Amino acid sequence: MADVDWTTTELALPPTRGEAIYEILRKRILSGTLLPGQRLKASALAAELGVSAIPVREALNRLRADAFVTIEPHKGAFVSELPKEDLIEYLEIRLRLECLAIEKAVPRLENSDLEELEGLVRGLDESLSLHDWLSYAGLNRTFHQRVYRASNSAILVSEIDRLFSLTERGSALFSMDLTYVQKSQAEHRAILAALKDRNTAKILRLMHSHRQRNVTKLKRVAPSGTN
Repeated sequence: MADVDWTTTELALPPTRGEAIYEILRKRILSGTLLPGQRLKASALAAELGVSAIPVREALNRLRADAFVTIEPHKGAFVSELPKEDLIEYLEIRLRLECLAIEKAVPRLENSDLEELEGLVRGLDESLSLHDWLSYAGLNRTFHQRVYRASNSAILVSEIDRLFSLTERGSALFSMDLTYVQKSQAEHRAILAALKDRNTAKILRLMHSHRQRNVTKLKRVAPSGTN
């Protein structure tokens, strides 16, 4: 079977094909192209992407670890269904860890960190102006991760990142709501200003408000027991 032409796939070539396929499938799940409960046939995906089944299985196993996919013995892989109640609990736990990371990070922030965060906010503005929701979601995650990384706690950052992956599917339910995203971007700018002032108490208040809007919106747009 011929190799896939990676210059025409849905993302730039990452280190391995398994990682490339992971990103393609993850993006399709987040965008709703692949729906909860939909079966993912490794052989069909391999044929579509022009690769062997090995990197496809690698990607499916990684998606299972991130709760995007369930793999049932003798049945195959399926896009997982994550109940709304679980998403809300993940968000609540994530907020607690994010606040801890912020408390650790603020005293360690350098001017270079703040300059990088300012650049990310400009990138978010650009993505918002273009209605590029996937780019906005990626930059949003990077913005928050960049703050938490300053905490100098690899364990804490890793756990927040894991919860970010688990809650991304809930965020995708309302990520294309322009009014909602505009409000979120205004909150990003307020958080950046508070970071520059090293005002930890204000940043924590803003983060609570930022995340609570996620929970409130999720309760409205997703019925119980569904994605």
